[in-house]
Amino acid sequence: MRPTTLRLGALLAAGALATHELRYRVSFGGAAPSKLDATGHGYLSVLTALVAVALAFGLAQFVLQMAHPTRADREALRGPRLWLLASAALLTLYTGQELLEGWLAPGHPTGVGGAFGDGGWVAIGLAIAIGAVISACMHGAEVVLARRLARLRVQRSGKRSSPASPLERPILWCDRPVARYLVGRAPPLVLSH
Repeated sequence: MRPTTLRLGALLAAGALATHELRYRVSFGGAAPSKLDATGHGYLSVLTALVAVALAFGLAQFVLQMAHPTRADREALRGPRLWLLASAALLTLYTGQELLEGWLAPGHPTGVGGAFGDGGWVAIGLAIAIGAVISACMHGAEVVLARRLARLRVQRSGKRSSPASPLERPILWCDRPVARYLVGRAPPLVLSH
């Protein structure tokens, strides 16, 4: 399994749990815990612990990648496309979870009404927002790993072949030798008597 797959899987698991939990918090407010208990959501405490373990493994994998990054760590999936796919995955996970609960848990509404009734439509907006957070986390990890890899290359080579960013290039650079020679010189002082 690729490290980015593990990281994305852990983030999606946490996002699915957050989508489910926040859907009930938004829809039922302070009555959410009693509503969750009444509709067969007792397994969520075990699921929360499993998601925490998955996140710990994802974080551990990220730390290992920071120690030994490779070019192969970078994924082609990024930006708006990742946001859309992560949001769709979260909404699919939420809907599947609610449908299974309706089928297996006594007292839980069944079918589409079980997933989107009683304010469940809020899960759509939550999935979109949490999908954006997941996309941002994946992008941030990619940026951090790319910078770490660039630093390791510089350390191994002993020198930098070209500046990494426009901010690191000399501000005053010119291709003409005479101009280059005079670049650092200030204008002459004018003394008045």
